Amino acid sequence: MHFGRLSCLFNSHKPNRRSVKWTGLSYEGNCRSCGRLIARAHAGKWRRIAKSDLETVDSTG
Repeated sequence: MHFGRLSCLFNSHKPNRRSVKWTGLSYEGNCRSCGRLIARAHAGKWRRIAKSDLETVDSTG
């Protein structure tokens, strides 16, 4: 198994740097290994964005 995919199972993602954008609230992009939408939690740490998080942002702004 690819180590990148293994880290994704534990919600520790690595961003595809070309896909990262500033949304006004956070940096978001796609994971290099699994392709899921992720957001920067803090410097060097990226986490998957849950659908409920996206719905909250959509309903407020």
